[in-house]
Amino acid sequence: MASATLFLLAFRRRIGLRERLIISESAGLTRLGGLLRLVKQMALFTLGIEGIRAMVFYFRFLSDNPPGTAVWEAIFHSVSAFNNAGFDLFGNFRSLSEYKAEPLVLLVTASLIILGGISYLLLVDLFRSRSLSKLSLDS
Repeated sequence: MASATLFLLAFRRRIGLRERLIISESAGLTRLGGLLRLVKQMALFTLGIEGIRAMVFYFRFLSDNPPGTAVWEAIFHSVSAFNNAGFDLFGNFRSLSEYKAEPLVLLVTASLIILGGISYLLLVDLFRSRSLSKLSLDS
């Protein structure tokens, strides 16, 4: 829903009440105020996390590949891990098995999987409440 909202905003389409209700319901929100700002923040969070980790992947993959290929592999693996997609770019079910002994690649991949699975809303709730007993029901 966040991606669809950003897509609509990119084309300067107005987000009506019906769309706002659907978005807030899918995100588990109880109010409509600040919804578009929240979607933008989620997008920035996602791009930031994926971008920083893609740079780490890039510098690692650069030693094995030409720069263009290293950029493609870095972005692909960053997005794939954040979405927990498990796509295999190398074929023959190898995926990142060539890097199984490299802690940097494993930690970056694990952090992407965990941060993508936890969600932005839970992280914001944790940061704001600073206590597990004060978390929202969805969190």
